[in-house]
Amino acid sequence: MSLTKEKPAISLTKRDNFGEIRINLNWHRGSGPTGLRAMFSSNKGVDLDLGAFVEMANGEKTVIQALGKRFGDYNREPFVQLQGDDRTGDISDGEWLHINGREWKHIREVLVYAFIYEGVASWDKTDGVVTLHVPDQATD
Repeated sequence: MSLTKEKPAISLTKRDNFGEIRINLNWHRGSGPTGLRAMFSSNKGVDLDLGAFVEMANGEKTVIQALGKRFGDYNREPFVQLQGDDRTGDISDGEWLHINGREWKHIREVLVYAFIYEGVASWDKTDGVVTLHVPDQATD
């Protein structure tokens, strides 16, 4: 399943159990200065972050993101958890957000987003890719 400019959204029809929904953000750090220049440079490479706005069925709202150490919880509300913060782009697996689809009945909406924490001023200067993995759905 791919989100493109032509097809920027998908609809997840409500059902009881989606299983584990996984969202991945991956990128390469890019080249920054090395040696002594790296110590004094503000160019530390690209740091992208993955997050989600979550609205529960009861109207409660929360944000899941590394900024502010709001990593969420997979087994309790909000049933969405950020698995870690790749501050460098050097982790080959990138950043992962997991949604507990078995608890979808408690979730009204999840809006997944990515943002540039530091390193570049615009998305066209990154090679960031977000991939959505939904059980029983093909990925393109």
